[in-house]
Amino acid sequence: MNKNINKNIDKLYNLLSDELEYIVKRIKKRPATTKNHYGDYMQQITELKQITNLKFSVICKLLERAGGSKVGISDAMRIINI
Repeated sequence: MNKNINKNIDKLYNLLSDELEYIVKRIKKRPATTKNHYGDYMQQITELKQITNLKFSVICKLLERAGGSKVGISDAMRIINI
């Protein structure tokens, strides 16, 4: 990603960090019904897309930055992009 996109992601994260960290903590506390919680991440990614209209890649970067599982998020995106 280029510098401007990274700066925008930084700004968004600073604004939304509390909510994003809450989402990730809530996912991690749940019993893992899918491998690496990809089902939970898929649900959150699609909800955040509807609410914010941000690109999927930006939402994923924000969730990863909040401590989300890179593997779980990546697996969720494989299903979303099908």
